[in-house]
Amino acid sequence: MRFEVVIWISLVWAGLLNASPSGGTATFTKLKLHIESHPVSSPIYHGYTAHRFTVDNFASEKKRITFTLPFRGISSEDFNIRNITRSFTISPGSQTVTILQPPLPMGWIEEVKITCDGQQRSIPRGIALRMSETLNCGLHQPRVVFVSRSINQTTMEKAIKACAPKGGGSGSSGPHHYHGRGGPHSDVHAEFLSSGEDLPKWPRHWLAYSCYDMIILRGIEWNQAPSDIRSAIERWVLCGGKLAIIGSGYSPPSGWKEPDDTPLRNIGIGEVKEYESDSENTFKEIALWLGADDPENNQGTIPIFGGLQKGVDALHHTWNYNDRDFNSYFPVIGEARTPVRLIIIVLTIFVLLAGPVNLFILNNKGKRAWFLWTLPAISFATSTVVFVVSFFSEGLTPRLKTQSLTLLNQIEQEATTLGAIAVYAPIAPSKLNFSGQTEVTPLFQGRERGPFGGSRQRDSGSNRQVEWSAGGEQRLTGKWVGSRVPAHFAIRKSEHREERLQVDWSGAAPKIINGLGCRITRLYLSSPEGKIYEGSEIGPGKNTLLKPVAGGLKSKTSKDNSTTSLAKQIADLADQDSVNTISPEKVPPNCYWAQLSEPSPFLEDPLKGRNSRHRTSGHIIGILAQPEDLP
Repeated sequence: MRFEVVIWISLVWAGLLNASPSGGTATFTKLKLHIESHPVSSPIYHGYTAHRFTVDNFASEKKRITFTLPFRGISSEDFNIRNITRSFTISPGSQTVTILQPPLPMGWIEEVKITCDGQQRSIPRGIALRMSETLNCGLHQPRVVFVSRSINQTTMEKAIKACAPKGGGSGSSGPHHYHGRGGPHSDVHAEFLSSGEDLPKWPRHWLAYSCYDMIILRGIEWNQAPSDIRSAIERWVLCGGKLAIIGSGYSPPSGWKEPDDTPLRNIGIGEVKEYESDSENTFKEIALWLGADDPENNQGTIPIFGGLQKGVDALHHTWNYNDRDFNSYFPVIGEARTPVRLIIIVLTIFVLLAGPVNLFILNNKGKRAWFLWTLPAISFATSTVVFVVSFFSEGLTPRLKTQSLTLLNQIEQEATTLGAIAVYAPIAPSKLNFSGQTEVTPLFQGRERGPFGGSRQRDSGSNRQVEWSAGGEQRLTGKWVGSRVPAHFAIRKSEHREERLQVDWSGAAPKIINGLGCRITRLYLSSPEGKIYEGSEIGPGKNTLLKPVAGGLKSKTSKDNSTTSLAKQIADLADQDSVNTISPEKVPPNCYWAQLSEPSPFLEDPLKGRNSRHRTSGHIIGILAQPEDLP
């Protein structure tokens, strides 16, 4: 027993001596637990923040520990997360755990609370507060680039400076927090973060990479990385990331169109470029890919669906006042109005009853002293009527509007979804539920005119908290949605899914079985030869024979005709009337485009379990296996 204690104490001291100077540690002596934090201090402008901890369990049994960060949440901060909690069951040995923070600031306290078996410890500098922006979609912000430790960061920074227009600033990396606050453009094109770890120790969840605009690594590193890390980076690419691979060794996922005469490969909504070596010309090409030669440095946002993209482009500025809000770009409550005329009529009746009518009746009865209690009674009754009329004119049922686009690679069984969600609730919901693979970006507008000129921001929410369940689901608790104030969320997600459209090509026309789990309003299917077929109103599980599209249309054979280009066109024209202007010829061979008028199975309902008035539309772009590859 003494020998075990001595060994354990030695290990703890070794951890303390080798701890990162920027992090901190906590020790549960009796429980034989040691926790070390690994904060990363570089700023980010969109996406999730990954807070990582190494837990050493020297005991012989499992331990369940709970992290709360920060230690003391500040509930008075506008547009902030108060705290995040997550519990882990730690087996004997060493384990690295990750706690993900949605894209909102989280106050200024960096202390972390750790609880185990009723005991409590804290790490004074357990986290780094990387997200400081309420305008959290990356518009006009520096591109944040994550670089493998094998890549020479200094050389990459020099390439950025060399490509930057003369007189347009340094174009270099660095903590330039003033970016985007004084105008629409910045001298800073990119900020680099070099990994302090080898690729096999990188995060295993795609949301840990969602804050980066580009990742640069070597092909040999990719080839030797564990499959779950490659999968996480691939999901990040599918959701819009840019991956630069130097040297051979990269193996792309199946199903995506091969590049013709360019190193650029479209995968999902993202892009991959392969370079032969880390020459000076390679770093120059990467700098140009980052847009370092753009004199205005117009950094766009993360991929956002439909009207919310237009709203972010118009509202996420701090230099220009805009009297519109996100509800005007993605309306969820446009048809509801307070019954002003009815309330005026009620108040007019109150004035007549409480004054002349009341006095006339009391005077005839000789009870004028009763005026002291009849007036308050009539006032209370009128106030109740006004409240009931105004409150119940909208009802108690919340309104929900969702739109989504899913790229479903049936070969890899991977679904990538862009979504837009708007919620309006007379009574604020206490909880919103989302998958653990979903990036949830709450959207707030940039400026609102103040009462004396100038500007101000108003936060209709409060006490925002995030609870990660044991199964990895995220629950947004507190007031993420204010009462009677529309709330909007941009969604990105990529996950393993087994839904599919089964196609039988054996006959003169294809037969399909709808295995997508929802009704298809309209379906366009392109054969491997490019001939297009269509069908409509296909229920889940239904077997349907498709017919050729009128006019014998075929898929276009141009270089830009791909699932990625079709997805971007649908995302830009998310309004149903506009989407209908897209020709079926845009569907690439051996792919399909399904239009939905009921909730998509790939986009979660944040109000699940509650009745709501749900308006929805959705699209699924599917990639089929080649007929010869089918079992």
